[in-house]
Amino acid sequence: MTAGLWENWLLPGVWITIQLTLYSAVFAAVVAFGIGMARTSRLWIVRFLTGCYVEVFRGTSALVLMFWLFFVMPLAFGYQLVPMWAAVLALGLTYGAYGSEIVRGAIAAVAPAQREAAIALSFTPAQRMRRVILPQAIPEMIPPFNTLLIEL
Repeated sequence: MTAGLWENWLLPGVWITIQLTLYSAVFAAVVAFGIGMARTSRLWIVRFLTGCYVEVFRGTSALVLMFWLFFVMPLAFGYQLVPMWAAVLALGLTYGAYGSEIVRGAIAAVAPAQREAAIALSFTPAQRMRRVILPQAIPEMIPPFNTLLIEL
């Protein structure tokens, strides 16, 4: 009986859990960096829209979002997601919202003198972000991102 329990129930569940964690973590990291960097934009509309995204997805339970994506979306839009991808989408969007605040905070924690030095060197905003700000912000992001991965 125990061999059947392991082979038919527990091991497939472990494999699904590993897949779900990896896919969701990658998707959440992409969302977190995109939204987190957009939260530092100079355009107020970009900051407003990304702020709305963060508030909505941080305020909504991931389980509720999974139910909406899997059960309500087919009724509303006529499109059914595979259960694994509904879960990946829900977890990725939820934890991406939390991660975006980590990215935004780490970018804001870079000393203003570093930004001013990059401006003095005539770096474009993209060069400033890529060559000066992100290399200093990424080490600050690693511990909170590890915490998010453990929660995921």
